Amino acid sequence: MIQTKSGFLYGVRGAEVLSVDLDNGTPIGEPHWIDTPHTVGIKMLIETGEKFVTKIQDIGVTDYEEEDDVLLGVDLDFANAKLDLLAQDAMLPGSVRTQGEEAVGWNAPGLQPAKKRFQLKVYVQNIAPSGQRDAYLCYIFPFCRAVPGDSTHQGGAFSPSTMAIKARILPSSGDGPYYNEFVESLPASAG
Repeated sequence: MIQTKSGFLYGVRGAEVLSVDLDNGTPIGEPHWIDTPHTVGIKMLIETGEKFVTKIQDIGVTDYEEEDDVLLGVDLDFANAKLDLLAQDAMLPGSVRTQGEEAVGWNAPGLQPAKKRFQLKVYVQNIAPSGQRDAYLCYIFPFCRAVPGDSTHQGGAFSPSTMAIKARILPSSGDGPYYNEFVESLPASAG
């Protein structure tokens, strides 16, 4: 086995979101391309395995066992450089406010929000030692849910739209909460 891509990961190039069925995780609808992700923080949610130590007086430790850690999911901090109402509609509880056919704002969810689940693909540029982009590392999070993040607005500064995304294991699939792979190009939804 050889690894042909051995460059450096540089910046978030884009993200694609696609609604999925709540029961089986099957993608539904059309994907939505997010061209302006500002940052994507990826943090593993790990359950630490238990440790068992056997001690006998006057002898000391006679046995030590440690269970494997278990990856339960992935938490993502997602910041979009622009307010993308259609991306929010695909990922967040709540709904787009419209005037005719135009999206003009956002309705925050009520006490019993509709559950939304989605697949998220994040594309990170891979830069070859020559300095040229030669691929993208695509992180795929097959089963996610999200909540809106906090907002801070101040004079003279951009204010990214943020959300907290939880990628979890879909019990019916048995697959992990994410995987990644090198791809040669961005998806068709990137335009």
